[in-house]
Amino acid sequence: SPSAADVTHQAKRCVAQLAIARGDIKHARQLYESLVGAAAAGRAGPQVPEHWAAAEYGTLLLVEGERAAAYQQLHMAIEALGPSPRSLAAAAATPTYSVAMEAQHQCMAARYHLLAAQAAWELGEEHRTAKGEHAHGHLLAAAAAAERASTAAGIVDDLYTRNCARGDGESAFVMLGAWYLECGGDRNRAIKCYERALTINPASEHAGEALVSLLRSLGLMEQAMSLCEGAVEAVAAEPGGSANAQWALKHLASLKLATGDHEGAEVAHKRAMRTERYNPQLWEGLGASYQGLGKTTAALKSYKRALELSPSRLYSLVQSGVLHYQLSEFGESAAAFERALALAPDYPPALLGAAETALASAHRHASMGATGMASLHLDTAASHAKRCTLAHGNLQAGWKMLGDVQLQHSTITPLTHDLKAELKAQQHDAHLPSSPATPSLGASATLPHPAAHSAAPAPDVPGCPATVEGIIAALGARLARVKAAGHAYAHALRLDPTQGLLWGDVAMSLHQQALLHHMLALHTPATSPSHNHHLIHQQQLRRSAFRMVQGGLKMYAASDWLWALAGALAAVDATAASCTSGQQWQSAECQRALGQAEMCMARALQLNPKRATTWAALGRLYAAQDQGALAQWCFDQCRSIEPTLVPVWEGMAFLAGRKSKAPGDAAYLAMMDAYEQAVGLGGSTESRLAFSTAAVMAGRGSEG
Repeated sequence: SPSAADVTHQAKRCVAQLAIARGDIKHARQLYESLVGAAAAGRAGPQVPEHWAAAEYGTLLLVEGERAAAYQQLHMAIEALGPSPRSLAAAAATPTYSVAMEAQHQCMAARYHLLAAQAAWELGEEHRTAKGEHAHGHLLAAAAAAERASTAAGIVDDLYTRNCARGDGESAFVMLGAWYLECGGDRNRAIKCYERALTINPASEHAGEALVSLLRSLGLMEQAMSLCEGAVEAVAAEPGGSANAQWALKHLASLKLATGDHEGAEVAHKRAMRTERYNPQLWEGLGASYQGLGKTTAALKSYKRALELSPSRLYSLVQSGVLHYQLSEFGESAAAFERALALAPDYPPALLGAAETALASAHRHASMGATGMASLHLDTAASHAKRCTLAHGNLQAGWKMLGDVQLQHSTITPLTHDLKAELKAQQHDAHLPSSPATPSLGASATLPHPAAHSAAPAPDVPGCPATVEGIIAALGARLARVKAAGHAYAHALRLDPTQGLLWGDVAMSLHQQALLHHMLALHTPATSPSHNHHLIHQQQLRRSAFRMVQGGLKMYAASDWLWALAGALAAVDATAASCTSGQQWQSAECQRALGQAEMCMARALQLNPKRATTWAALGRLYAAQDQGALAQWCFDQCRSIEPTLVPVWEGMAFLAGRKSKAPGDAAYLAMMDAYEQAVGLGGSTESRLAFSTAAVMAGRGSEG
């Protein structure tokens, strides 16, 4: 029968546990201190070791954050527990122990060692890192004791003790894996410990997530997926199997998404969502799976649901903005990116996405003639791009975006009311292909050509500068934008000189600067020093632009855009040489440049036969040399690819104009029809001016 001391101790124990349940920690501590103090003083009697009192008191101290005192009490509990009954029986050479007693003793030993290891881990420094001692030693002892307890409990069919022991063993191996990974530097042992924990309990979320994360960090994606699939199969037959294997289902979905198996990721996410319908991470992953499969609408709905459950998910916000951008819903896209920036003001994907959306909006407004709105959107895009470069100075994409915005901003700066002078300037321009990542905002310029018929003077255009000083000021503002774009491209190129397309971007900015210097030279007196200054700069910049394209082709010879750009720049050189020599395409320099232009454009079309703008530019080049059959063939190829492209109709009009002998003949009417088609498609200044002039000269002024 229990002694009076036993009854008193158990009564105090119950009262202490009730005090903990009520939240009266102070009273509970007093009771446990009295129990531990009595045992330490020997008043409890040698036959009644109060190991449970020290263990429960140590656990309370550990919860309260008093780790050193907790570690001491748990050591006392382990010492008070003493050797196992089996060890004592073996020492006495008499089989007086029972298997049930052995199971309970080993289970308590595993729990005490596990708690002591946790206290030592939280103490840190030597208590955490020392091999074979403190945390590591207690974890090894806990794992061994849990294994013995599970074996003994299985013999006597003690299910409760066996489950407790398996739980402690699982926890011990999980912590051992963390120790070998963090302190021991032994990833292989860590993997084995996590695998052992999953062998004990295939539904162990802590072990599973730790092992999957470790395998992913090592690049062992296939092994991680096999692990997750095996865990799902292992618990599938058990009651509540799907819920128990939820960690495996979620990681399996994430792994399939990371490896590009979007169909498998979709299935895995839907399977995981059967038990977690309100998990925003799963909805976000499902949206990414749909996005990878091209199911844009379904992806948007999934991202929307994820944001309803968790409005602060940056990935869902940014990807929603991207999808709206792809659908040309620029308002919704901008709103999504702004919401992301409200949560993370310097988040690069949101800043770049907002800038790209504003740039596309500006393109749309500029194509409709709303240059004021386009300018506002470009200001917004420039603001976002500058914020990105300031916050992330080594991010190449930020500088590239800033250059794109500045370059496109220069194309909508008001230039001049003198459209005739502008047309003359365009005679030294070429249709330059847009950068692969950036839509072109400007009106489509074409390859140079001599006017087939003289153009009538253009009337003043309201809102444009009406004086030479105003024209020069507007050109200077445009030149400043182009220079800023060139500086941004150059900065991006310095960050990674191996990016061939960036060499092309720099070349594009240099060419635009050369064009603007030419236009400034047209508006300055020939006797002024600034006139020669602009002409010299024009020649230097044109040569530098071609060298930059050549440098880009050395880095990326398979880029059709770079070859097309090189061809367009060579065509500009040919036109300049023709104008300088006074001979119509006959000078040696002109022929050399024409050969370069033809070769580069042919190479671009060999790499990408669907490049409609290059077909149009090559046709214009042939038309300027009176090679009508080749020009017409190029234009036919272009129309078969993109019949709504404005430059092809302008080129066909130019070709017809070259054949016309007098206003009103068949070729002249064909020219008018082509220009009319170009104007209907939103043609450039060339189309509008040429169509109006031709209509007046043909006696059909009301049409022009």
